[in-house]
Amino acid sequence: MFLVTRLKQNFRPLIRYLKFKILHIDDSPKSIARGVSVGLFVAWTPFLGFHILISLLLASIFKANKVAAVLLVWISNAATLLIIYYPGYLLGSFILSLFRPERQYSLEQIKKSFAQISDSGSILSDIFTVEFWRNFSHFFIKIGLELTVGGCLIGLMMAIIGYFVTYKMILWHRQGRPHRRYRKHQ
Repeated sequence: MFLVTRLKQNFRPLIRYLKFKILHIDDSPKSIARGVSVGLFVAWTPFLGFHILISLLLASIFKANKVAAVLLVWISNAATLLIIYYPGYLLGSFILSLFRPERQYSLEQIKKSFAQISDSGSILSDIFTVEFWRNFSHFFIKIGLELTVGGCLIGLMMAIIGYFVTYKMILWHRQGRPHRRYRKHQ
């Protein structure tokens, strides 16, 4: 409950901050939109601790804006683990159950696993401890395949939607501000 209340309180300022930062990046709209797309995709992957490196690598490969990619990766953080990873697990579990039904875990087992790594009272400080990473590695070994499959699929959907929404939003924003000089619409 603490986590949900905290997210509601911080949701609007976070969106305003991201919108302001993304709209004012001095780069082409396509490059910025690709950066947002890369960041959204990586944020949904379960490779916690490597998100920034992965987003920088993918941003370089896709010629995307690295600042936008890194900004959007921060959607996935210690406070949003359960919100982001649980739907990914459910989707991945559903897809993999079509091929391997014996790999199913009960809802109670999954809740217990998520509870071990997302104790909402101390997760923000515990992320820097060995115990947190030990619990996370056990968690990932148990349901990592489901998280990866589901997270990548949801991340891909979010990336596609994020690209088009961001591209249109940047074009709209720049049309209303012709006095500012931005890079060309490439």
